[in-house]
Amino acid sequence: SPAPFDLSLGASTKPGLRNELLIRHYYQGADSFQHIPGDPGLAFLLEAPGVRVTSGTNVTWRLSSADRAAGVPKQTNQYGFTFEYDAVRAPDAWRPLSSAECARRADDGPLVRRPVAPSVTLPAVPCRLVAEGELDGSPAPDDIAKGMDATAMTPCALGTPVGPEHFPRGFYYLLDLGREETGLLDLEFDTDANVVVDIGHAEHAENGRIRAFVGGRRFAGRYRAKGGCQSWTRWQRRIAGRFIQLHVRGAKPRFTLHRVSLKPALLPVNERPAPAGLSDLQRKIWETSVRTLRLCMHEHY
Repeated sequence: SPAPFDLSLGASTKPGLRNELLIRHYYQGADSFQHIPGDPGLAFLLEAPGVRVTSGTNVTWRLSSADRAAGVPKQTNQYGFTFEYDAVRAPDAWRPLSSAECARRADDGPLVRRPVAPSVTLPAVPCRLVAEGELDGSPAPDDIAKGMDATAMTPCALGTPVGPEHFPRGFYYLLDLGREETGLLDLEFDTDANVVVDIGHAEHAENGRIRAFVGGRRFAGRYRAKGGCQSWTRWQRRIAGRFIQLHVRGAKPRFTLHRVSLKPALLPVNERPAPAGLSDLQRKIWETSVRTLRLCMHEHY
């Protein structure tokens, strides 16, 4: 199962101040198109004027208590796991690293620069709310994707937004990014603690809803909110689609949705110019085809 963990190191650069370097590392622990399992580890060197920070026994680490690890289902065999994030859980205590844990194996070989440049993350794209309404009062399902598809939804009348009267049974939002995107899920809302927000994504929407469970593949995850205004980006893996659907349960008379979107994350490429002599229609086909290829690129290709 996925086992995300944090590393932290204190380094003083000014008297009386403590500067902390926090590195978040995601280890999937299972084979997929995007990941080859192995022994997880991290070696780092950070240099700046008057500062040199390295990995070693002065580093402490901890598992991420908010990211559920055991029992999270795979989205697909090709693309790894879905997610469940609990913002209410208190963080675990930091643990020291032993000399044995810091010893590098002799057969690791020399470090080499990665052959593919990392993807570039862009600002969140604008999206619009296209449907909202009330859920059927059912509890948050154990199987998130199947539950999102099975939950009955009653749309609000045109021009009538979701309000506190819909909170006891739960409510939903459907948002349209305007076109296909691939990137990092980005959320911001203000609510009470322990509100459960199930999040599905899809290329298509029909009758005011998406399909989150398709042929054994799951396109949904869960965020359990802490109290107050909170902003969260799922940095571990990209998702894709045009539509994002939220199912919200357990809200008290306070839930304000500020933002749900994707931050596009695309690999940098050098695009060839379009062939000369294209008609307007042919140029549109060319541009659409090139963008489709970019959206389908992954680090493993």
